[in-house]
Amino acid sequence: MKIIEVKVKSGNNKPYSLNGIAYKRVDSETPLIPPDELEIFILTKHEQEFDNQICDGAVYEDIDLETINWSKIKYKEVSGK
Repeated sequence: MKIIEVKVKSGNNKPYSLNGIAYKRVDSETPLIPPDELEIFILTKHEQEFDNQICDGAVYEDIDLETINWSKIKYKEVSGK
């Protein structure tokens, strides 16, 4: 009897799927990814910081300067800067 060992490096395009079903690697097993866990995984993978998100259709008049100034004051209070 011969034993063949195959080592596969982790890929960059996670999660892996077959026929529309997502899987994850846990040690030597490959269980299905539960729907709630898959949703979190996908959202986290493509997450941007709120400050970097584009707000389509926004115009200058949408900016509330009073709220911005309030935010600056609160930031200074909390950060000590």
